Amino acid sequence: MLASVLLTILACSSTGGVELSRASDTLLTKGPGPYQLGKRFIIEDSDSVLLGDVLLTRDEDYRINYRLGLLTLKRLPSESVAVVVSYRFFPFQIGEQYYRHKIQANVEGEKVIMKKEPVERKETSSAPSTLIIGGSKSLGISVGSGKDIALEQALRVNISGMAAEGVEVRAILSDQSTPIQPEGTTEELEELDQVVLEIKGKNLGASFGDYDLEMRDSRFGEIARKLEGGMGEVRFSGVSLMAAAARNRGSFGFNRLWGIDAKQGPYQLTSEDGRTDIVIVAGSEKVYVDGEIKKRGQNNDYVIDYSTAQVTFTSRVLITSLSRILVDFEYAVLDYRRSLYAASASYSSLAGKLLIGGSYLYEGDDKDSPVSLSITPERKELLQNAGDDTSLAWAPGGVWVGDSLGSYILTDSVYEYKGYGKGDYSVSFTRVPEGEGDYEYNYALGGYEYVGLGNGDYVAKVRLPLPQRDEFYSFRADYEIAEGVAAGFEYAGNRRDENSFSSIGDDDNIGSAYDFSFDGNFREKLFIRSKYRVWGDRFSFPGRRTEVQYEDNWNVGESEGEESAGELEVGVSPFDGMRMTASFGRLERPGGEANKTGLDVSFNHISLPSISYAYSRAENDLDTTGTRIRHGLTATQRLGRFSPRLSFFKEEGETRLREGTAGLSLGLDWMTGDVSYSHRLDDVLDEGGWTREGTIRTARASFRASRTKRVSGSLDFVHRDKRYEHDFPGESSNYDLASLRLKVKPIEKRMSVEARYELTQTQS
Repeated sequence: MLASVLLTILACSSTGGVELSRASDTLLTKGPGPYQLGKRFIIEDSDSVLLGDVLLTRDEDYRINYRLGLLTLKRLPSESVAVVVSYRFFPFQIGEQYYRHKIQANVEGEKVIMKKEPVERKETSSAPSTLIIGGSKSLGISVGSGKDIALEQALRVNISGMAAEGVEVRAILSDQSTPIQPEGTTEELEELDQVVLEIKGKNLGASFGDYDLEMRDSRFGEIARKLEGGMGEVRFSGVSLMAAAARNRGSFGFNRLWGIDAKQGPYQLTSEDGRTDIVIVAGSEKVYVDGEIKKRGQNNDYVIDYSTAQVTFTSRVLITSLSRILVDFEYAVLDYRRSLYAASASYSSLAGKLLIGGSYLYEGDDKDSPVSLSITPERKELLQNAGDDTSLAWAPGGVWVGDSLGSYILTDSVYEYKGYGKGDYSVSFTRVPEGEGDYEYNYALGGYEYVGLGNGDYVAKVRLPLPQRDEFYSFRADYEIAEGVAAGFEYAGNRRDENSFSSIGDDDNIGSAYDFSFDGNFREKLFIRSKYRVWGDRFSFPGRRTEVQYEDNWNVGESEGEESAGELEVGVSPFDGMRMTASFGRLERPGGEANKTGLDVSFNHISLPSISYAYSRAENDLDTTGTRIRHGLTATQRLGRFSPRLSFFKEEGETRLREGTAGLSLGLDWMTGDVSYSHRLDDVLDEGGWTREGTIRTARASFRASRTKRVSGSLDFVHRDKRYEHDFPGESSNYDLASLRLKVKPIEKRMSVEARYELTQTQS
């Protein structure tokens, strides 16, 4: 059991840009006073007074003249007793009077004399600095079984405020000796090691150290990276410029996952090549469930373990076999040091009707700066000959180190373990998929043992990662044709080199894509939206390839190749509260095409039920999913503080489901709540038609209460019962999810107590 003792020392604290000091005076009192304290110009409400062992109440038991430093007691002691007064004060001397000229009376019958005193001239500023400086220093001692005593320390310094007129500065310096990741259990993260300097002005801005780069102008994927470096921005006369240079903290990745019944987590995230032994860059993740973005934190929707790359959902988000989970993230890469360079420019003219712009992004591994491996001349030659083929990037794992300096000997191309100092080879082994290796680890032997070709999980080889290099550039133009009517175009290109050591296979490095769009909104009664996108099979996206629900909306699988898609949406609003929208789309891939249609109708009136209906049909000949049809109907009525609702959903494709839900929402000044019950029928198609497979019943309840500022609580509860019919295989399940939280602040802003109870379903 690891025990730790943490000593926290306040390093500095300030208000208004001036470091404050603290004092404590002990006075022997008898009577009300007033009593002169040791300092004047005391900070208001920073004081506390102890009369013996009793803490006095400000204004009721005593009063302090903060400017003069005078204490007056209203609660009189019965006898002479010591009073301890603690307070904070401005640590500079301020005189009672200030003057530039001293006027003296003519006491000796002479003329009035105005005596001029020498004055030290100081430069003044029309916009004085208002920097606020604060920080803390922590020391800790860690002891435990099987571990030496270790000293851990942390430093955090914050600077913020106006450095000059119109120039805002924010700086953070934090350093902690413990090599651990922040916990992904709260909505806001506390970075353990961080250096930030931000400067903001009217027309410029700059960031140095650890910062987030976001480029959201391109239609071919948002760019969001956590970086270590510098970035500058300039804006003037319709022109906006940005440039950044930094070291990547990780590589971008995303996973699409299907939920599992009775499993809230953990769900394992993997790298682009399927590796699970990755570390997620803290705070880089975005988690979506069924197209809706979720919030991190035990009090919200999910928690994440950055060191194991696993996501677990709270009871607020019920995960089932129909849940579609999408996670964007960055993960640490330990192969090569990785650099990033980015730039963007935009110009707005013609009274803002024309906007043109472009962007550039470079991300690449530094092939001359490997991190987790050594690139010998032999390995470099191997990588040069491998081209883009990762199967050729394997180096022999055995290295001859000399007689009696290794642990293995080489006999007929097979390594045999002899023990440390009894062999002449040092051998590195790599785990491979089951049945593709030649060696197994023998725990009794303490080394790897040859078990025959294809009978093991390890090979006596070392995988050499290929250093990659990506360049992305785009040009776009948007023009407002008339009020509410606009058209846009974007062209994008990229150059992706899978192996910067080699020129073999570089003829397919370049790709391109383009996008057309049109938006028309005519007096809020009619609107038309259309877009058409094309990208080639060699085009590489800088972020996620498609929108969150893209594949689900089209009812197709993921594609890495060429694709074109066109969509048209037409909506009308014949009167206030009524809206109808029809949509059409066509997608083409080399293997076939997909088509989709949709209809959405909504009606809202203050005294009538709100009704919405959605219909969609998606069909394709690209895979076996075929045609899928969805219907959804919801009706809600507002009755004072209550809002009852009814809904029905039906989906028919390879399988069929029908679900009805009844719910009630409550909204009070101090409490909000929602309860619902749903009943779902699952059917499968056989030769005789639709046959019942199972039934699912789900009950939910959620409440949030805050009667006073000092007491708040929440309750989330889900009960789910899934039953399969006797003729169908499958394990029926019945489980509950619950979260109960109570928070009390007995001393506001100084102390809080929180109690929590969690009931969840996890699987290893």
